Amino acid sequence: MNKTAELLLEEIDNKFESIKSELKYNNSWQMMVAVILSAQSTDKIINQVTDKLFEKYPEVSDYVDLDLDELQNLIYSSGFYKNKAKNIKKSAEIICEKYDCKVPDKMEELLKLPGIGRKSANVILHNYFNKVKGIVVDTHVKRVSRRLNFTEHQSAEKIEKDLMKIFDKKHWPAVSNGVVLFGRYICKARNPECGKCNLTRQCKYFQKNMG
Repeated sequence: MNKTAELLLEEIDNKFESIKSELKYNNSWQMMVAVILSAQSTDKIINQVTDKLFEKYPEVSDYVDLDLDELQNLIYSSGFYKNKAKNIKKSAEIICEKYDCKVPDKMEELLKLPGIGRKSANVILHNYFNKVKGIVVDTHVKRVSRRLNFTEHQSAEKIEKDLMKIFDKKHWPAVSNGVVLFGRYICKARNPECGKCNLTRQCKYFQKNMG
């Protein structure tokens, strides 16, 4: 593991008391729904949506016969609500039909569910099942990884492979959740908090714009 990677892990450890997902959930199905809803949205908005949604419909079985229009109305503010509602309902049907109403805990099975890509599957596996199969690569992880020269790639799949080579596997969960938080609150897309960061000497953005 290179020096910049070590420094990033130190920064995350120093900056955040908890490096868990900020999505709220009480079971694996709620985790999965929150992850599906979080696409093209923020955790803050999704937690507001799911507070009401999960109070009314907490279990996967509740969604099998749930009216699609009602579900769309409940998740409207998450954005792209029609497609998300369709994916949530179809996933509930598949999970109850094939997995006895239990969210599967294997990457290959999660990837067969509507609305679940590799990033989403990694989030679910890391945060709910404590299983490490890869590294979560969202928009924050992409940005931090490129600024710190961990990768030159744009695609999430290639960035994940680069990060998996750089960081020891035991650190993958910390990288997955920690770099998301670091990008969300420190290494922002606009007006990053460079004064709060000890990685400015390693950062392409700082050297180009602030150095």
